[in-house]
Amino acid sequence: MMVASKQKASVYRRGTTLFLVTASQSEGRYGLWIESGPHFTRAVTAGADAIGDGLAKALEASRTGVPYPADPQSLAVPLIEAAGVKTWNAFVKGTELYHVERGATGVQITPTSPERGGFTRRTDAVIHLSKTSTAFDLGEGLLRAMSSDDES
Repeated sequence: MMVASKQKASVYRRGTTLFLVTASQSEGRYGLWIESGPHFTRAVTAGADAIGDGLAKALEASRTGVPYPADPQSLAVPLIEAAGVKTWNAFVKGTELYHVERGATGVQITPTSPERGGFTRRTDAVIHLSKTSTAFDLGEGLLRAMSSDDES
């Protein structure tokens, strides 16, 4: 496995808890991005430093060449267990999702909207951060994305 030139993470906001999940690119001809973990949790009220620290750790763990699991549904098990629910559908009910991507030009935090059992990226609401963003900046950017969702 190699460190990805592009790093990705997903952030699920479920009630007062944030689930920060590392995404890595799978090996093979399709190179799909999967939520491979590690997983971190933070309270929404933890503040920009603590939230950003978890998000920075999730991004730093992003890799390429991870094996695609024989059972893709197993990828959701850590989130389901951490949330104390029994199914993926129960986990995503009322959940907000934010995609975070760090590349050569900076960081993008993209909110989503729930749609037919999934999530659609809201490209009109992307938060852009500098490539030299600190953990605090990451946390602050995510909180800004969440507060703009609260207002809409």
